[in-house]
Amino acid sequence: MLTLAVACLIVLCAWYEYVAGAYSQVPLPTEPLPFRTTTFDHFELVDTRRVDPYFGGPRKLMLSLFYPCSGNHSIACDLVIRRYLPRTTAEHLDPLLRSLDILDMLDVWDLEFVEACLEPPEHDMRANYPIVLFSHGLNSSRLLSSDQAQRLAMKGFAVITIDHPGTARVVTWLNGSTSLSADFGTNTMVDQAVRVRSEDISFVLDQLEDIDSDLNALFPYRIPGDPSKTSPNGSSVALLGHSLGGATGLRNAFDDGRLAGIANLDGYPFGFNTTGTTLPFEPVFSLPSSVSKVPTLLFNVPQQIRSTAFTELYHRLPVGKRLQLSLRGAGHWTFTDLPFIIARRNGSDKLPGRLGPGAEENLGTINGIVAMNATVYHLAAFFDVVLKGKKWSSLLAPDATYPEVSVARPRPGE
Repeated sequence: MLTLAVACLIVLCAWYEYVAGAYSQVPLPTEPLPFRTTTFDHFELVDTRRVDPYFGGPRKLMLSLFYPCSGNHSIACDLVIRRYLPRTTAEHLDPLLRSLDILDMLDVWDLEFVEACLEPPEHDMRANYPIVLFSHGLNSSRLLSSDQAQRLAMKGFAVITIDHPGTARVVTWLNGSTSLSADFGTNTMVDQAVRVRSEDISFVLDQLEDIDSDLNALFPYRIPGDPSKTSPNGSSVALLGHSLGGATGLRNAFDDGRLAGIANLDGYPFGFNTTGTTLPFEPVFSLPSSVSKVPTLLFNVPQQIRSTAFTELYHRLPVGKRLQLSLRGAGHWTFTDLPFIIARRNGSDKLPGRLGPGAEENLGTINGIVAMNATVYHLAAFFDVVLKGKKWSSLLAPDATYPEVSVARPRPGE
């Protein structure tokens, strides 16, 4: 009898056909690879213990796994390319992009692909890479950070990106159906959404700790029922979150405590009895005295460095295990793939005239390729500390390669 994991992969292959080329695979020539490519698979998980507060029935998640493919130059893999976004997903994301003053992107998405290994070389099937979970922002999508996730995986991490149904703009399931975002008109509703998302993270951690789980069956080096293949536990898993995804990580650290570290990309600390207004956007955060006991990185746009919210949050993180970085020229959406994709295409005839006057405020003024490289470099350095045992002091010295990034806190003597 087929396991659920194998059945999931069969359904996945059928989905490629069903959605008219979404995530379709096109074989490319085999070539020796440096540590620059990953596998790239999509899958669903169902938490039968919880009722979905937005759609009813068991809580279901959509995820992607980016798995490193060999740092050995002599080892090759069969390359494929897959669509960056399914067409249905792109259509539902278009109103979000228009709200950011990014216009007429549908045909651009038709030209965006992710290059990946069809499967890891045999060498990598014996590897045991630490795991980073990714949580997206409110009304966003895990897929808008696929380039970032893949580049982080190239640094030697298995990266799992997670869609949180109800707070994702759209989730496109393996059968081609979609789930759209709920409405969040009050800060209380946003707080509750963060708590639901924290429970999603705990469920994924439970799956990772269970050697016989459907999730572990998808890892090439984890064989269900084989006691010689150890499963990761909470000490080998960290979380990266953008915007409300950062708040999700903080709330999970408060609720659960198994994450080894949290990297918060410009995310306000919703989830702790927030008051204030949504229109205008003036939230008032009521934080516990200790939000997190695990190492935490705050990576912010410059205007947030001295804001009340992030100052208060920083001082409720563990002394000696907290760090705040600033990315010069960044906007809130700089920490997604959007500026990176736009920068790569800006020299062609694909983007001129598609960025409205408000796009700069959202995407920042920094070049998107520079921003991606600087962000991934510092994220990898942080996860090297919390997941691979490197010294915390290595994070505190500015790197001349990326002058756009500065250490905002701790300040000397702090």
